[in-house]
Amino acid sequence: MTEAVTRQLEQDLLAELSELLTTEHGPAPEEYLAVTSAINLTEVLCGGTRDATVQRVLSRITVLPVTAQIARRAGELLGAAGLAGHRCAIDAIVAATAPGWNGQSCCSPATWTS
Repeated sequence: MTEAVTRQLEQDLLAELSELLTTEHGPAPEEYLAVTSAINLTEVLCGGTRDATVQRVLSRITVLPVTAQIARRAGELLGAAGLAGHRCAIDAIVAATAPGWNGQSCCSPATWTS
């Protein structure tokens, strides 16, 4: 079996399992849903055929925008860690996007318009 066929079978099985779990137990609570920062798209999308697999994964998670509030929090994280510059900026934005950063949720829809 080729690697592509194996991957597709794994994805189909995961989709089937997800559907069965949702049918039996209802939708997953919001705190268990996967989120990522829109900035991560620059790291994983390359414009080739591989993007189809990435798009399938992205269709199952919430991609959150990089807001001014998240950017400020990322800057605060960099400052607190004694870091600066573009080399650490993406990681800081991802960390600032994570729910529960600094005891607060920075990912609630109410903060997206900041």
